[in-house]
Amino acid sequence: MEQCCGQSYDGAGNMAGKYVGASTLIQRQFGKAIYVHCMNHRLNLCVANTCSLRIIQSMMTTVRKLSEFFSNSPKKQNRLTKKVPILLPNCNHSKLIHVCRTRWIARIDGLDRVVELFEPILETLRNIHLNKNDEGVVGMGDWESKKQGRCRGPAKCYNIFFYYHTCYC
Repeated sequence: MEQCCGQSYDGAGNMAGKYVGASTLIQRQFGKAIYVHCMNHRLNLCVANTCSLRIIQSMMTTVRKLSEFFSNSPKKQNRLTKKVPILLPNCNHSKLIHVCRTRWIARIDGLDRVVELFEPILETLRNIHLNKNDEGVVGMGDWESKKQGRCRGPAKCYNIFFYYHTCYC
């Protein structure tokens, strides 16, 4: 610790507190160990503050719900995975990325993946909603009606389509 010339934390009181935070206690013993607020956490706070717009919050909630919808069910994930090479033959990804609720910076990866896989996601949701089997025959799939109801989300997914065209077109 004698050679320590800096320390960086997320700004929480127990770490960065002016009187009894870890950084203050360390700096009292090792004067060169200057505290600097972690820039990644600062950036995350700035982005979170900027993203307080209702339309952005709604979009990111939809992205998170889509991620959970597919990642919480191997059966749904499998259907999505099968659709990707059919609809996007040059795509290297077939799964959505889990979206962290607290780290806004990490959410961009989840959003990018939803944009990338938009067509297969929408088609998979339609197939579940219409209870299509693997051959595409309506009403012949093996989806329970309760799960089909949760897929009325294609209507909600058109919100993503709106955001997609607003942000990327």
